[in-house]
Amino acid sequence: MKTQNYYIKSCLLALSLTSFSSFAAPILSFTALTPTNFTLPASKTATVKYLVKNMSKKSHSFSMLPIAGVTQITSAGSCNTIFALGAKHTCILTLEVSGANLSNNITTGPKVCEQGNSLQCYQPFEENQLHITLASTQNQTYLSASV
Repeated sequence: MKTQNYYIKSCLLALSLTSFSSFAAPILSFTALTPTNFTLPASKTATVKYLVKNMSKKSHSFSMLPIAGVTQITSAGSCNTIFALGAKHTCILTLEVSGANLSNNITTGPKVCEQGNSLQCYQPFEENQLHITLASTQNQTYLSASV
């Protein structure tokens, strides 16, 4: 009977630890450095920047999933296309949004995944996700002149 109780308690402890681990803090944190919610005319581009921080105690490599109309800028000071971050290290994820290349509004993202594992993905909290509305051209007036 004691062996059976010990076994049941061990199973319950293992189950509870497994449940708590699923609520662990995300490995990446995103801090918006620029506005992420705006309207963009088709003729314009906009730059959005996030400070991305590896919150874990070990190094990880990441890459951003593609978003139509959004290009990741990898110039000096920005995260590379595939970026490795050491423990508690940061980089700046710089995105260029092209109104001309948007076919729909953007209502989520950016989503960054651990390199080689598309099931381990992270994105900003809802209030800092991309919310970009393509400006309507219906009400715009165009002037033309002929000589």
